[in-house]
Amino acid sequence: MKKFPTVLSIAGSNNTGEAGIQSDIKTISTQGVYATTVITAIALMKKEGIKSIHSIPANIIREQIEFVMENMRPDVVKIGMIGDAESATVVADCLRKYHPKYVVYDPVLLTADDVNITDEETLRIIKDELLHFTNLMTINLPEAEVFTGIRHLTQDDIKETARILAEHHRIPILIKAANFLDSGTYDVLYIPDGDNWEFFGNKINTTNIHGASTIFSASIATHLALGEKLHVAIKTAREFIEYVINNQPVDDPMALSMLPELANSVLMRTYLNK
Repeated sequence: MKKFPTVLSIAGSNNTGEAGIQSDIKTISTQGVYATTVITAIALMKKEGIKSIHSIPANIIREQIEFVMENMRPDVVKIGMIGDAESATVVADCLRKYHPKYVVYDPVLLTADDVNITDEETLRIIKDELLHFTNLMTINLPEAEVFTGIRHLTQDDIKETARILAEHHRIPILIKAANFLDSGTYDVLYIPDGDNWEFFGNKINTTNIHGASTIFSASIATHLALGEKLHVAIKTAREFIEYVINNQPVDDPMALSMLPELANSVLMRTYLNK
């Protein structure tokens, strides 16, 4: 019997539904893959951004992961917010124990207005332990600066940061540069000892993009679960998020969270048609 493709999202809960685990569930399910979840933290939101973050006890995180890994056997694990050092240690321990086939890590180190929400010890554990069990890290420019201390002034700076991160951690790195270029969106994928890819897209002409990074990385994880090669999964996910952004109601700042359902008319890869 063919197993239904499954993604496990390990992430924080966002009560608006515009990011975090709620957004992951919608994005993954929309594109024909089964979504399972582990909640690491609860983010309480307000209009201006995050009001407060409350970490789930580490033993509860461990129990959630153990149940899903032993009973659901996900094809891909997608990791987002990790609230504190103890949580990071537990997630890394579970990855070491279960060795999932593919792990996509989309760090949540900063708030939408670039306030650092990750202490030094948590970042150390992420770098020294968690990334050992990661197959792809997707990271935006401000968070890449937290990782490396390198400011990004040119396109070459972005490519060099991707190279440094990939060669140091020995994993593929995707830096999401969004509207960094005047001509449009730009992302770069660097694979250690392998091919490197640059992705270009149309310029984003709206400020309603909160949650877009979550949708993008969840979509990459989804298409990896469907068996696509890494660069193809990224290309498909870029098409997906571009469609979502361009079709949101412009007068609703939280509309992005409602749009993954619409994108299936263009990009859905249903399991039943395979």
